[in-house]
Amino acid sequence: MEKRTEVISPVAKIRQEFNSFSNGTRVLVLVGIASLILLGVGESWRVANELNAETDELLVQIDRARTAQSGLRPAFRDQVQSMGEVRLPTSKLSTIAAEQKLYVAVNQILERNKAQMVAISISPGANLPNSAAPEIPRAVGQKLAKIVARLEFDCEHTAATRILKELELNPEVYSITRMQITRYDSGPEQTRGMVNVDITLESWVLKNKINRRGN
Repeated sequence: MEKRTEVISPVAKIRQEFNSFSNGTRVLVLVGIASLILLGVGESWRVANELNAETDELLVQIDRARTAQSGLRPAFRDQVQSMGEVRLPTSKLSTIAAEQKLYVAVNQILERNKAQMVAISISPGANLPNSAAPEIPRAVGQKLAKIVARLEFDCEHTAATRILKELELNPEVYSITRMQITRYDSGPEQTRGMVNVDITLESWVLKNKINRRGN
């Protein structure tokens, strides 16, 4: 049985005010930390963020971008473009379809980078408040809701940050809300230089609210 040694590295909450509706900067900071960790020798690290309020911040950023869009500086505009697109929720995409699209996107990224999926679990999350992202069209009775994916995979340590970046830039992924990286420090020779990545992803979907009569 392979042995994993973890050294918990505290990561302070990132509370910077961004003028963007994208939360990519938070993930890029974590990816940068992970890059430094993966260059270390003889130790295994755990990287975990404490951004439990990431959705609230994302909503604030969306509203801020909506009201200040006309005054964006060119440098900021380039920064937003570099973070990639986000698929806006529509009534044409059901929760099941959105979950499937997220699964396909994740699987393609892992296959492209020769990573081995250990486990994946995708399920509906909590509804967002009615005041959330007012610029997203919603019919009467429709709710904006989360889709949460728990993903664990093994890969070469050199591929870990590349995979995380591709996940963050994928339109189906709204945010990476939790990340843990563990290096294999013993076990079969084929696992040398490998890391285990355990992350939680979030996407959004519009769903119809069913009344008590089931209509």
